[in-house]
Amino acid sequence: MLTEKQEAFVRLLLEGNSQAQAYRGAYDAAGMSDETVYKEASKLARRSEIRKRLDTLRQELENAAIATVRERLILLTDIIRGDRTAADKLKAVDLMNKMTGSYNQKSEPDTDVTLVVELRD
Repeated sequence: MLTEKQEAFVRLLLEGNSQAQAYRGAYDAAGMSDETVYKEASKLARRSEIRKRLDTLRQELENAAIATVRERLILLTDIIRGDRTAADKLKAVDLMNKMTGSYNQKSEPDTDVTLVVELRD
């Protein structure tokens, strides 16, 4: 478990700050030289619990940015039911069928079919 300052450091890194900027934002570094801040920030960033937390939060952000299957199906359904062109609706149906595997279903005919061809002169 991270301290409040360590958590703040990680969050500042996630926001795109450099290690030194994140360190200054999370810790009282007013009396520290730039070199000391760089060293302490680097040392802190190398700690396993900091790296693990940073990786976890990055993964959560990445996952949140990706639309779920349900969200994509809802969007396609809105297109199908909405005020769109027939072409847009057909494309949405096609995409939905591909997503749900509707095109992959193989079916066998229920009855035997006999084809009779009559040749005439």
